[in-house]
Amino acid sequence: SVNQTENSIKVKFPGAKSGNYSIQINSVQYGNMMPNSKTLIYGKVTGVSPSTGSVYGGALVTITGENFSYDPLDNPVKIGDDYCYVITSTPTQIVCRTNQLIGKE
Repeated sequence: SVNQTENSIKVKFPGAKSGNYSIQINSVQYGNMMPNSKTLIYGKVTGVSPSTGSVYGGALVTITGENFSYDPLDNPVKIGDDYCYVITSTPTQIVCRTNQLIGKE
């Protein structure tokens, strides 16, 4: 249910313990909504380096942009169908390593 006066949403999850939870909303199309600000935070990519890598994976990729999180877990990166494992993250840069495709042809 939604309470417009308190700007709150009540959600029931089967099997979850009752209580107040702090949540963060993420939308592929619109970005993140921080719990206390009630504003959407848009991430923007301005560059990716290198632009090519080995077919065997393992490339270190640097993504530059705006409004990334300091927490690497807040910035999932997917290249094609595979995730790029985030190593470091700042508001303007994400560094990740592509999956190593050892033994695959």
